[in-house]
Amino acid sequence: MTRAFCMLAIELLVPMSLTAQALGQRVASLGDGIIRLSFAARPGVCGTGNGSISIDHGDEEWEGDCERGPVRVSLRVKDGAVVETHTHVGGRWRNRGEPATDLGTLPAASAATDLLVLAERGSEAEEELIQAAALADSVVIWPRLVAIARNTNGPMATRRHAIFWVGQAAGQAATRNLDSIAADDE
Repeated sequence: MTRAFCMLAIELLVPMSLTAQALGQRVASLGDGIIRLSFAARPGVCGTGNGSISIDHGDEEWEGDCERGPVRVSLRVKDGAVVETHTHVGGRWRNRGEPATDLGTLPAASAATDLLVLAERGSEAEEELIQAAALADSVVIWPRLVAIARNTNGPMATRRHAIFWVGQAAGQAATRNLDSIAADDE
């Protein structure tokens, strides 16, 4: 009983950044393959499961037949780095005949953090990683997206994508004057 209590206490005290390192380490150690993860979608996010994702801002009089989650992310890894990402909302994984490491359903906040860590490492799939992170429930990522947008060493397309998702995640208050960042280095 005491050992179980100690293990639970340790798990609760482990900082979130360790989970980000864990996903990064899994990617690096995988070599080549696919990693799958799922997490709760933020309110208003729905999808058909086949890649069509909608964000309902609650101001429309019509509602489609979208599934409200979960967000499902597939990371294709080559030589220990993410080279391709697919994000779906709703639906379910199916076996395509190639092995995949399924991490199951993760807490949305740690999944978003993990995905942004991978995006900041210079992945070929930075834009898709940002999109997936932006769909996570109960997490505030726009300050980190602003940092990505301001990183003049990052690719311009990634910086613009971060600005787009800042607008989706934080609205008008956070996006004031960001157009000047997108215009840098042109």
